[in-house]
Amino acid sequence: MGKRYLIIAVLLLAFLLPSSTIMREREEVGALAETRIEYYNYTYIVREKALLVNKLDRVVREYVYVSIPRNTSKVYCKVLKVEPKPLRFERDEEGNVFALIFVEVEPGDELWINITYTIKVSGYKIYFRKEDALWPPLDIARVYTDDSIYWNIDNETLRNLAYKVAYSDDPLETAEKIAKWVQDHLMYEITRGRKGSDHAIVKKGLGLAVYGDCVEVADTYVTMARILGLPARTVFGFLLTTHEEKHWLNTSLREGMNLLTHWGGHMWVQIHVPPWGWIDVEMLEDLSQPKIGDFTNFHVPFGVEGKTFYGSGLLEFIIPSYLELEYIELDFRRGD
Repeated sequence: MGKRYLIIAVLLLAFLLPSSTIMREREEVGALAETRIEYYNYTYIVREKALLVNKLDRVVREYVYVSIPRNTSKVYCKVLKVEPKPLRFERDEEGNVFALIFVEVEPGDELWINITYTIKVSGYKIYFRKEDALWPPLDIARVYTDDSIYWNIDNETLRNLAYKVAYSDDPLETAEKIAKWVQDHLMYEITRGRKGSDHAIVKKGLGLAVYGDCVEVADTYVTMARILGLPARTVFGFLLTTHEEKHWLNTSLREGMNLLTHWGGHMWVQIHVPPWGWIDVEMLEDLSQPKIGDFTNFHVPFGVEGKTFYGSGLLEFIIPSYLELEYIELDFRRGD
């Protein structure tokens, strides 16, 4: 009889439990069984200024291209002010946005460009279920696994290296292995130029290493990924350490590593893996572990380079022809 009452009590307890408790347990199990993405947003207001100098002995009349953060599913930029007033805004074949400004500067004179805009960045973290990962469709692979001036996929050293350290039937595993190798074999040095992955790979002892800064890290990764059939491109923008800080660069100074104390111009990588599309890859934010699909809103993306290229990686934000960019400053503050 006692056992019977015990069974009845258990059944009554199960019946009286809130259905939300049972459903919550099911939802948690389901979440672990499926890919999910968490987002966290932050809005900046950015005040940018750049100094252009005419060092020629003639009047310079030219168009200056000013990079504006492009809008994507994870970035929304609203321009508040541009001085001098732009003729128009242009978009290149990859969707990068530029303010086109006509300037006229006398010999020895200088010109300030001032821009104010807000930008909302959606940081995100993908909790991957690796069995969902697919290799890319042909139209994406055809464009984003090709070679370029900076990504020589026919380089025999890089080809052998890529297949040795990162070949896999799983695109996410390939992505992780490349990132880990680059991170573990980095000889970090500010280079200020861009020579491509051919010159980023150097001999170190009996092995190989990546020599350079974020530009060389990104170029090496993209080349190795493309060699293995994984679509990849670079992203240029900023990597902040806090949500409110000022960054500046005097191009006439050769500062070496001290540059990192006041300039966060940055380059990182995106790979294309269905069903998630373009995924950010960061190898320098946390030197103990590469971050794939784990994108903080301390990143401020401006544009991408997969088919078109604008320069060194540090100076893609203001693009003159004959004038020289002497100084650039960006002040990031909370914008909401």
